[in-house]
Amino acid sequence: MSQYAEQSAKWFEELEASHERMKKLQAPMEKMVKNLQEVQAQFSKASEETNKRMNIVFEEQHHSKRDRDCLDQDINKLLNVYHNMKPQPQGHVMDHPYHQDDIKPDAMLMNKRRSPSKYQDGDNMSYSEKEALKQLHEASSCPKLSGTGEYDHMELIDYIGELFIDVPSIPDYWITARFNAAFKGHSSIWYTELEEINGRRSWPWWKSQIIQKYSNDDIANTLQDVRKITNIGKYTPYKSSGFKEKQPFRVEFKEKPRERVAEVEKKKNSCHKCGSTDPYANNCPKAKRKVYAIDKVPEEESPTEDSDSDSMVDAIREQSDDYQDPIEEFLVEYQENTPLEI
Repeated sequence: MSQYAEQSAKWFEELEASHERMKKLQAPMEKMVKNLQEVQAQFSKASEETNKRMNIVFEEQHHSKRDRDCLDQDINKLLNVYHNMKPQPQGHVMDHPYHQDDIKPDAMLMNKRRSPSKYQDGDNMSYSEKEALKQLHEASSCPKLSGTGEYDHMELIDYIGELFIDVPSIPDYWITARFNAAFKGHSSIWYTELEEINGRRSWPWWKSQIIQKYSNDDIANTLQDVRKITNIGKYTPYKSSGFKEKQPFRVEFKEKPRERVAEVEKKKNSCHKCGSTDPYANNCPKAKRKVYAIDKVPEEESPTEDSDSDSMVDAIREQSDDYQDPIEEFLVEYQENTPLEI
């Protein structure tokens, strides 16, 4: 019993020590959470100021190079401040429930495919990347999406896609920040309302929303044009005048002679032995009726004059029942005309 008591006392001491260590760790964790909240507030405030300045700058048609440089410097400074002020917890502190993804601000969800240090030094960029960024800064070169044209949205999507091809490492927010100059008219109202509801989003999300908004009408218009050109559903085939002759590729096939339905049914339901309509089994009682009689070929006789003449006379006699021999007729007339001598 003494051993169990000593072991339980030892466990109790270890539990108290772990509890005291947790109390000591709770204070720095709370302090770290406060620091994160302060960083979030500073970053959101700085991002709002930057967005206001970006909107003011890009709404102007002719902005100077100095303003563009100042704007790029502000963006780079803001990113550097964020990376420097971001706390880096160590060890087991990350497993605490206070350090979760839900405390991250929405502004941290920007695209970070590459470090922005590349855009601070222009010597590291190629000529094509410099030209692409130059076009991006010029508001007049970007296509306008008013919502009235059929293919305005596709021009904008293709233009931004070419920019990503020329500069693959360009951040998404550099593109989405210039939407105020790209959307005009009704599309500008739609963009403003959608941005207020969903906040800052990446380019793929905006691309899907643009296609969903403006592509349905284009598909309907295209189908109407196709129906108008092809006259699908307007005329019934083979009933309009000259339908076959108007076809560009016309091939005529010979139609097979169709059998009547009654004959086909009779063939299907007839016996294969006797030919009757009753489908008999293999033991057909009328199987002998379908035996074909083969006519015998008469033997050839030697052709003679007497036989030929006799056959002709017999044929003539058979044709007429009143047939009389001419010699007999002559003798009868001679006896009637000549008197008998006594």
